[in-house]
Amino acid sequence: AQRAEMREYRRLLYVALTRARDWLILCGYETKRGMHKDAWYPYLHAAAARIGKEEINDEGESVIVLGAEMPTKPSTKRKDTKKDRSTPLPTFLSTLPRSDEIRRQIVRPSDALGNTPDESEPAALSPLTDSSGQRFRRGLLIHALLAMLPNVPPPERARTGRHYLSSRGVQDEDAGALMDEVIGVLDDSEFASLFNEHSRGEIAITAALPELGIGVSVSGQIDRLALSENKIMIADFKTNRPAPHSVEKIPAIYRAQMALYRAALSKIYPGKHISCALIWTDGPRAMRLPDSLLDEEFQKIIERQTPRNTG
Repeated sequence: AQRAEMREYRRLLYVALTRARDWLILCGYETKRGMHKDAWYPYLHAAAARIGKEEINDEGESVIVLGAEMPTKPSTKRKDTKKDRSTPLPTFLSTLPRSDEIRRQIVRPSDALGNTPDESEPAALSPLTDSSGQRFRRGLLIHALLAMLPNVPPPERARTGRHYLSSRGVQDEDAGALMDEVIGVLDDSEFASLFNEHSRGEIAITAALPELGIGVSVSGQIDRLALSENKIMIADFKTNRPAPHSVEKIPAIYRAQMALYRAALSKIYPGKHISCALIWTDGPRAMRLPDSLLDEEFQKIIERQTPRNTG
């Protein structure tokens, strides 16, 4: 790691040396113990001593020069500036810059819902009331496995998952049942692309959404993303939340979240079809959200946001 860091450090010096048009000015420092042996200056000094030539500057100092000779001091003879003083200064020099009149706003799922009380996130399963916390802990373990195992080759997933569960104190029989459920989600033909070697986890996104008003954008983090030539699939994990039995029962805040993510990705990847799913760890169970539902939800968000960002 140290060698790689030093290679990058010297590569930056190479970039500076090869990009300078006329001059490269390098400033450094010394401590009481002198200059660091790996500083840029010793490299340059050694190279200059080998291929440069020594000159005496205007202060009588000996310097090593590469390329053209050093310029002499600029003339100190005073120029007649009367003519220049009669020329008025351009107006931009005396004009204050205009402030940014666009009000920047990051829209979040709760904002998109208008903060209506009945549309809040459903209550989490309590670790104190569900069978001595086993259901709560189970959801956390499933979430961890779904996040970890996509980075493991499929033939090794069951063994790796069991080893992880064993390190968390899960007994063989319980671990086997848990892994069967997790592998069932990972291998589901409809959602397998979310968990293969080409997918990615915890992807941060930001995109402007002019449909919601000038200066409005969305920012968030996607738990799983699979990108192919013509389509994108994304999923968000919902840990320790009671899983609904149908798409129609999905809480509005989750629908708004996925509608915003889908709209943001359509700006980042125009022309690609984007499908969305929720992975409920209280199961576990994967649930695809229909395009028509997300289209309808995004239209509702537009209608709620438009009055705030007009006039």
